[in-house]
Amino acid sequence: MLFKRWPAIAAAVIVGALVTYGVSDLSAATIKVGSTKGSANYQTAVAVTKYLTSNGIKAIPAPHNGQQQYTTKLHQGRIDMGQGSLGELTNAYHGKNNHKGSPKDNLRIVARLQCLFTGLIVPVDSDIKSFKDLKGVNYPGGFKSRPGLRLLLGAFLRNADYGWEDVNEVITSGIPESWKLYKTGRTDVALGALGAGSMLPINAARKSRWISFDDSPEAVKRLLGDDFLGYEVHKKEPSKSYPLLKEAGNVMCVPYFLYTHKDMDGTVIYEIAKAMANASFDGGFMSSFSKERVADLKNGIPHHYGAERAYRDLGLIK
Repeated sequence: MLFKRWPAIAAAVIVGALVTYGVSDLSAATIKVGSTKGSANYQTAVAVTKYLTSNGIKAIPAPHNGQQQYTTKLHQGRIDMGQGSLGELTNAYHGKNNHKGSPKDNLRIVARLQCLFTGLIVPVDSDIKSFKDLKGVNYPGGFKSRPGLRLLLGAFLRNADYGWEDVNEVITSGIPESWKLYKTGRTDVALGALGAGSMLPINAARKSRWISFDDSPEAVKRLLGDDFLGYEVHKKEPSKSYPLLKEAGNVMCVPYFLYTHKDMDGTVIYEIAKAMANASFDGGFMSSFSKERVADLKNGIPHHYGAERAYRDLGLIK
């Protein structure tokens, strides 16, 4: 009886393998990729979903109030994918900081996207020339619904060996709101993203420039601490893509990842990972994307099984 049933069993196994890892028709599906609203994060989601759609994988950004919000939904399987900072992803996966006591270990990495270069901008005529000049300034803070932002801005202060007690914390709720405070002169600095389109209206309202992180080993160690493992400080040169960067300066590399949950369809993730391994984003904001690093893993967060299979097939991992 078993031998008579073998062809049917074999066919079922083959079909199952194709469904899990093979080339499928994704034209009917629309992948929703979590993002924030009106920020460099959203700009990243637009670039990635536009690229995937151009390669036959329909995808759209799904804006939320913050990365923590859609990362939590993703862990619960209530959204398809997300993209954003390694810090938030790490905190969520391991249950640290703003996710303390609530690890979200259903999360899985699909692809490393880019370095989002961040730091602080100040008015061009400001007396603030370096992070050492931040003492006593009006500094954006609060971020009750976005605690990861307060963590990041606190780390910026540590670069100069300062803390929140050394600045006048101006309470705000999110990035767009903090930019409004800056544009109207209620804060002296603003969080920036190098090359992001969101910087242009800020600069139009209040002519601005970047200030440079101290890149000495001691200052970088204070900046990154234990909360931003995998982050780096990079020196960037002025270019047409970076109109607010008036001279060479040091910025923080925030590694950005595309990620999903462990139960997301393997066929879809396999195809997305293959597409990302062949992606190209020329110039400006996404110029730091590297095909050679697309399969990178960080901070003990595993690949989705579909992405792992794709990268093994492509020879990017063993």
